[in-house]
Amino acid sequence: MKNTWSARLLLLIAVLCAALALRQLWNDNLNTGVALGLFSRRAVYVMALVLAEGLVELALLALTWTRWLAKPAALLQNGLRRLPRWLAWAGFLLLAAAVPLLITSGRVDATLAGQGMRVWLLWLAIRLGALFWLAVRRQDALITAALGTGLLHGVLIQACTYLPQLTPTPFSLGWSEASRFYNASLFAAQPLYGASLPLPTLHPTRYLLQAAAFLIPGAPILLHRIWQILLWLACNGFTAWALARRLNLARWQAVLTGAWAFLFFFQGPVYYHLVLCAGFVLLGFDRQRPLRSLAVVIGASIWAGLSRINWYPVPGVLALVLYLLEEPRAQKSMWRYLLWPALWVGAGTAVALASNAVYIAVSGNPPEVFGSALSSPLLWYRLFPNITYPQGIIPASALVFLPVILLFALRLWLSGARWNWLRWLGLAGMLAAFYAAGLVVSVKVGGGSNLHNLDNFIVLLAVIALYAWSGGFAPDQPGRPRRAPVLSALLLVVALLPVLQPLSELAPPLKFKRTPAEETALLAKLQSLLDSAKEKGPVLFISDRQLLTFKNLKAEQFEAEYEKVFLMEMAMSGNPQYLGRFARELQAHRFPLIITEPLNANIQDQTRAFSEENNLWVTRVEQPILENYRLLDGFDAFDLYVYVPR
Repeated sequence: MKNTWSARLLLLIAVLCAALALRQLWNDNLNTGVALGLFSRRAVYVMALVLAEGLVELALLALTWTRWLAKPAALLQNGLRRLPRWLAWAGFLLLAAAVPLLITSGRVDATLAGQGMRVWLLWLAIRLGALFWLAVRRQDALITAALGTGLLHGVLIQACTYLPQLTPTPFSLGWSEASRFYNASLFAAQPLYGASLPLPTLHPTRYLLQAAAFLIPGAPILLHRIWQILLWLACNGFTAWALARRLNLARWQAVLTGAWAFLFFFQGPVYYHLVLCAGFVLLGFDRQRPLRSLAVVIGASIWAGLSRINWYPVPGVLALVLYLLEEPRAQKSMWRYLLWPALWVGAGTAVALASNAVYIAVSGNPPEVFGSALSSPLLWYRLFPNITYPQGIIPASALVFLPVILLFALRLWLSGARWNWLRWLGLAGMLAAFYAAGLVVSVKVGGGSNLHNLDNFIVLLAVIALYAWSGGFAPDQPGRPRRAPVLSALLLVVALLPVLQPLSELAPPLKFKRTPAEETALLAKLQSLLDSAKEKGPVLFISDRQLLTFKNLKAEQFEAEYEKVFLMEMAMSGNPQYLGRFARELQAHRFPLIITEPLNANIQDQTRAFSEENNLWVTRVEQPILENYRLLDGFDAFDLYVYVPR
């Protein structure tokens, strides 16, 4: 039987997945019923199904060392060849949709919701989908079919993680969603609010991209949610495509390479406005046309300067990385070899700083509210397992990045080629520098709950890894490649690891504690309160400011300052001017109404997630409010409270 070792690998993984699913089912359902004296009847049925499937896979694995499977495998192969391609594509797409739609349907109970069961279901769908893949691409090896199927399933799963956001409710779906919409609306403040307001201070390019949805007058919040989802998928997809395009691969190789890069970017995740900096450079850089490359770096650096401080050098550094990967040193001296790359890095960083300075000047905000990230406390314990991030930044990053590094290092070693020490040192040094910088940013108060602050490291690692794997890392001395079948097996496992994160994030539709009628009634009550306060001064919406943005409420006067996310940023950085002005205006009872989340003034210890952030918010925001304002009304189902002066 052809591809015997590949079939054994797939069957072995299937047996392991069944074992993981059984372990999860046992732990999650123990003592939930009386069947077998321990389990619910449903749990027993599911466990029996998984056990039977695992035993079948184990038996098939054993039979691969005999001749019993030769004839059935040949019949299967011939049957796949006769299958019409349209039917094969239909089967492939149905299997790809099966797992995410099953989990997000809302009809899956806890028995099927654990990660072990999800992995078991996914691997079953991948193996069946690989058969349809072989019916379409008959020349591919079995392991290639499994790899391709897994990556394309992963892309669909990643897209489906956003399905719960497709709801028309006017209220915020999360802690910061309302702030995203409000900040985006500042680029269209005049038509929306009848006045020009200061532009966003944090992540201006993110909100500039989101603001495009305001070009459609009266667009509902659902359309803005759809647009934000499309930005996540399209911007990361664009950069993944630009990277795959540079490698000059065959069509399907490029598709799978782009799919892996797309999934790998979401391991942070890399935010969509930031990943565009890399996409611009990947698309336009040309080492043989240094002036054009300089122009590309400058353009991307302008965008980086308007995005985030730790991305200022990234366009120039990425150009340097591409140069080191594509250009052998030959006999060039060090200064001659690195002259243009040094110019790209230096000019790009300078332009990013300049574009940021220009934005500060024209944004309408006081200069002291910028650069808060440089004055926030650092919580070094979050590098290791903790209540806020149980995995810890260092262990989690090792699990995500080390397999990729080891795989491409093994590939380079087996190639037999040689690279000049300067190129190795440059690439390794930049990876180490950006990883270290990402660790520092990750432990800043307000961070440390995932890997998104390692975003520029993730992009650089993806570029270097794919160049190394695809042969795009041009050697200084070609070598004689050595074959190692185990490399394909490692590739299958390592390449599919990024699918596990979105698989764990799949969720059914959101369930609210209120009905649409209750939402309408609350809006009417809030509007009555706003009408009664319109002659008394500006109303302060600390949270849920999107209700004004999308015209669910109308306020004659509202305070543009002290929006929740930015107020939290100022509280974490301890900005004395901003917080002092806030306290004085509270003492003067400047706001006749304050609409915000519940203010409990609870100081927390480190047994609670984000305890430091909570305590800074309590001492610098909640306590000054509660000293000067009292609760008028609260709406627990909406996490929305109204406060008035004492």
